[in-house]
Amino acid sequence: MKSLIFTLALALTSLVASAQCSSISLPAGGVYPEGDTAHCFVRGVDDSAVVHFKNFEQVTFGAITADIDSIRIDSINGLPCGLSWTTNKELSGNRFVKNEEGCFLIYGTSTGDEGVFKTEIIVTAWIVGGPPAGIQQPASVIGLQFSVKSINEGTACSSVTDTLTSCSVVSINEVAANLTSFRNQPNPFNSFTNIEFTAKDNAVYTMKVVNMLGAVVYQEQISAEPGVNTIRVERNNLPAGVYVYSISNGKHSLNNRMMIAE
Repeated sequence: MKSLIFTLALALTSLVASAQCSSISLPAGGVYPEGDTAHCFVRGVDDSAVVHFKNFEQVTFGAITADIDSIRIDSINGLPCGLSWTTNKELSGNRFVKNEEGCFLIYGTSTGDEGVFKTEIIVTAWIVGGPPAGIQQPASVIGLQFSVKSINEGTACSSVTDTLTSCSVVSINEVAANLTSFRNQPNPFNSFTNIEFTAKDNAVYTMKVVNMLGAVVYQEQISAEPGVNTIRVERNNLPAGVYVYSISNGKHSLNNRMMIAE
């Protein structure tokens, strides 16, 4: 068993501790991708995209329009294969009150087909005076698009996928083939957490921790040994919130989420 101790250093001093999203004023309810309207992931390369979000004031169900109390983000369907998502409100169950601003982080290593992929955000909405259990409703009006291109392609993706993508066929991930049980405990944590994984062979990896702004707050090379490897991660001065950590060999990566709670 190999054990390492890392201390996370805050890379950006302008983070908002409670929200972990850049403080911008969004004009109306909806999603606002940071940078390109369809962020292009390079197939096989670890990457992330930030999407800002503002909750609506009203929601429409058929012919009925009602005032929103809050909504919960349940899933994002149609993401390119290999990508995952989280929000800055994961510690609160991904629930946003009326007009509240937040952000999504789309992250991972794309492994599927090239093209532009349309997504559908599924939410549960609570309306003023409505049923306490909420109403699940596809929120296609706030859908997103993400594109994927090959690593040696010089131009952006051009083909469009009109239907939600299927991830039944994925490429072999060299990191996943060598590492298993990739997790951190405790999670959420306050002062420290242990990242644990089991390696089949000796290998050198890069461990990276990314915040909800897509900024790398810690990066370190680690030498994995056969058997159980443990990395002790100290919180140091990082604010509470959701983070994504990954282990990469430069070609493929494994990703997971960690949460810091007060």
